[in-house]
Amino acid sequence: MKATILVILCLIVTIAFCEDISLENLKLTYTVPSSPAFEAINIKPTNTLYPSSSQEFALSILNYYAGKKTLIPESYSTEFAPFFLFNPKLTLTDYVKLNLMQQSLYETKLSMATNKAENGIYDVSLGLRFSLMDQSDLKRNKKSRDEYIAKLQKTTIDKTTYGIAYAKSHNIKLVDFYDDNRKSAYDSMLVEFNAIQEAAKTITDSDKTDAEDDNWRNTKIECAVAVVMSSEDSLAANVEYKSFHFWFVCSSSLSEKWMFLTSPSFVSLKTDDTYFTGSIPFRFYYGVNETKGFVEAQYSYETENEINKLSGRMGLSKKLPYGLWADCKLAFLDDITNKKSQIQYDLNLNYGF
Repeated sequence: MKATILVILCLIVTIAFCEDISLENLKLTYTVPSSPAFEAINIKPTNTLYPSSSQEFALSILNYYAGKKTLIPESYSTEFAPFFLFNPKLTLTDYVKLNLMQQSLYETKLSMATNKAENGIYDVSLGLRFSLMDQSDLKRNKKSRDEYIAKLQKTTIDKTTYGIAYAKSHNIKLVDFYDDNRKSAYDSMLVEFNAIQEAAKTITDSDKTDAEDDNWRNTKIECAVAVVMSSEDSLAANVEYKSFHFWFVCSSSLSEKWMFLTSPSFVSLKTDDTYFTGSIPFRFYYGVNETKGFVEAQYSYETENEINKLSGRMGLSKKLPYGLWADCKLAFLDDITNKKSQIQYDLNLNYGF
């Protein structure tokens, strides 16, 4: 009898899923990275930009330490995807009808960061992140999406759907559910439905975790830019241009738990004169979606004093409760030209939804 119910349910649910599915049901939870605006306003010798996540809105807070002195800048950042925020009911059918350029525009994210330095100078940064490819996003990866939807089809039911299937398999008319003399039939159906729902919830959470572990390393390619401005008294008066930043971000899976990331960057800084810096980092991640560590090597060059620098970095990204992600990083810096070395670390707390 239960087998008959499951067969009917599978047919009904499959038809429902084929008609359409909300993009919210396809959203996986990945590391929430710092935004381009946040990385630009907190200039560090190593400023590798991690690819964006699937969250439409994110907040960043930085706790930064240098040498023997602890610095806690008044630095905050927000990043959001305007197209998705204004189109929360967009369905998969609507999305797949878009061409690649339109999908990339829908994934574009804007960011803003502010910071008050120790010298009282106020900085504000505006950033833009443009996604060219993201195979970790189920919306844009048909193979992974179909596999995930197939699993959801086995566990997604509602009370009405189950009630109809239950009535058919027990030769009960639907009106009998409302008959006081047949109330036991409804109660029996409800007991079975609640038990299946509880089991389905566990299965769905497990399937989502598996999908995140399977896809977080998938290929991502994006470009990002940020502009930083400063003011001695406020963000609204006497604003001056400070710097321009550009990143090209590329990451790809190496094996089941390994991922490679590089984000060559270019920075134009204005002081008494304009000078440029460029850097090329190579970072390797190992782990699963919720907990992963990395090692990194980076070469950078400054035109102002013709300085060559090498830096090494290691860190850990950890998922915390309530949508929080913590990124801890330790950097080893070596100024080849001036023969100076330094150790720094920083802690980023990011929140996304």
